[in-house]
Amino acid sequence: MSGNCNRCGEELCTKNIIMFRSLPMEIQRKLILRAKHIDYKKNDIIINENDKLDSILIIREGKIKLNKYDLQGKEYIFDILIKGDSIGEELFFEEMNYPYNCIAVEDVKICKFSKSSFIDLIKKEPETALDIMKNLNRKLIISNENLSILHENNALKKVAMFLIYRSKRLEDKEIHLSIDDIAAIINLRRETVSRKISELQEEKIVERVGNKKIKILNIKKLEELL
Repeated sequence: MSGNCNRCGEELCTKNIIMFRSLPMEIQRKLILRAKHIDYKKNDIIINENDKLDSILIIREGKIKLNKYDLQGKEYIFDILIKGDSIGEELFFEEMNYPYNCIAVEDVKICKFSKSSFIDLIKKEPETALDIMKNLNRKLIISNENLSILHENNALKKVAMFLIYRSKRLEDKEIHLSIDDIAAIINLRRETVSRKISELQEEKIVERVGNKKIKILNIKKLEELL
């Protein structure tokens, strides 16, 4: 189901993503008026790898995984995105295709901004361009930190790096992912991730809340592990 995005109300979804949140509220509201709201069911393919990158997606509800498959059909998960995450803005000003698949892990609601309508708005509001570039630069720095996680061999450091990265990206000390999700993203066995989280919990650095939330209690100690 899709349609004009009139579901955000006063709590604009643009406030949640790095690229847009420092823009004046008037500009953000103009963006919302140009957006489409789309609902997906669990396991729906939202984007196929190599589809043309012509829009930014903001997750309002649900969970999406970014993945690829090798020639033998093995799945590689790059990230699992949740409410407040976005897809595509770091690649938005390049003529390129999506480098991954986007698949709904559960029922998902998104706001979709087309590239053409966004560029048209920038032309009409050129003073916003500098803010957008600054915000994109910050997103790129955070994304580069994610790449360094995959090159870390020490399991405890790898888990710590991921928790710090995730906290910075969403500016939230609560990580709303399961142990299985984290293991898939950072390419460790589930048992290893669970054991390392338990070690951090014993040191009162994190707290595991249920099956799908980890709360960072002392980010300074987490950083000292690195």
